[in-house]
Amino acid sequence: YVPVGILESPPQRINERPPFYRGRDEMETLMASSNCADWVKIS
Repeated sequence: YVPVGILESPPQRINERPPFYRGRDEMETLMASSNCADWVKIS
């Protein structure tokens, strides 16, 4: 038995970045962004 979540993405290497976060909609993606220009778009 192998859980489905393990099969969805290949194993990560030590020097790879985590995958880009994608929110449920545009607003959630902008709110989770670390870029301050995205925060200005919201306000």
